[in-house]
Amino acid sequence: MVFGAAGAPKNFDPAFNEDGESFRPIRQMYETLVAYKPGSADLEPGLATEWEPSNDGKTWTFTLREGVKFHDGTDFNAEAVCFNFDRWYNMPGARRRAR
Repeated sequence: MVFGAAGAPKNFDPAFNEDGESFRPIRQMYETLVAYKPGSADLEPGLATEWEPSNDGKTWTFTLREGVKFHDGTDFNAEAVCFNFDRWYNMPGARRRAR
């Protein structure tokens, strides 16, 4: 198979990429909690089967898909989700971006 692209991916960590050439393969390697329905701006389940905001909109509760494993056999669970959110939030400069 030969595939023409505008350039090579920068790397395969979605936290460090903003270019389309990186996200094209990343979308094939990672799954998100929620996703966009193809051709629309409507959300559909990904690794989360349901999600609901609190009354004040500051907290979200996600029901996670069961039986999912990472490529190394580790279980996908709430601990893994929280680890990733903590990683992104605590990266240098992340707090400035989040405000």
